[in-house]
Amino acid sequence: MTTSAPKTHRGRGRPRGDSLKRPIKEELIDATVRIVGENGTTDSSSVLVAREAGVQPSTINYNFTSWAHLIAHAGWAAYCD
Repeated sequence: MTTSAPKTHRGRGRPRGDSLKRPIKEELIDATVRIVGENGTTDSSSVLVAREAGVQPSTINYNFTSWAHLIAHAGWAAYCD
């Protein structure tokens, strides 16, 4: 008789907001600052940022109206911090 690890069941839909350590917008902004800092603006992409933040690329457009909007927020965060 073999025993397997208990399966965890995740409900349908997005995870609850309180289950996240930080708001996803902050994660995306921080990931953008890191990626743009390493690669520059011309060699950075939403796919690289999404991978760094651990989310799907469509999450960027869901939380920000465009890639330029995210870059603007990241620039503001980097300038103000």
